[in-house]
Amino acid sequence: MNRRDAEVLAARWRLGGITPFDLRSIVGDLLDAGESSPSLIELFALPKDAGPWEGPELFERALVELGAPDADELGDAVAVADWLARSVLDGSMSSRRACELAARMYVASGYKHNALAPYYGFDDDYGWRSSEAVDRDVHRFAEEIVAQAS
Repeated sequence: MNRRDAEVLAARWRLGGITPFDLRSIVGDLLDAGESSPSLIELFALPKDAGPWEGPELFERALVELGAPDADELGDAVAVADWLARSVLDGSMSSRRACELAARMYVASGYKHNALAPYYGFDDDYGWRSSEAVDRDVHRFAEEIVAQAS
């Protein structure tokens, strides 16, 4: 896993985009993809019912073992906003799903990560505007994010 992917995974976890109940499937996917660390293996070996309770501490350790910055180094959600934008543009995630995920993380963070605020607004827009119009706006926004990162 490259540092950028580890950073995005850590940000998703720390901003509430991944819950303790998601850990078993996330860790399974990581192991299936060839990632390995002592804490990942220990987490995957936990009984299913223990994972949500004992898993968070192990997952934090695994993230650092995989090259993610520790919790004190992760200052904002820019990495997640960029990942969502790239996922929308490459078609691996729908605009609506990206907005739903970002909105959930934005709310879980106490509305303090400004990089996720536009997605939160678009998520709200799906309730009163046509999906096609919001999809276009999200796509344009994603292009802007990727252009700024380049």
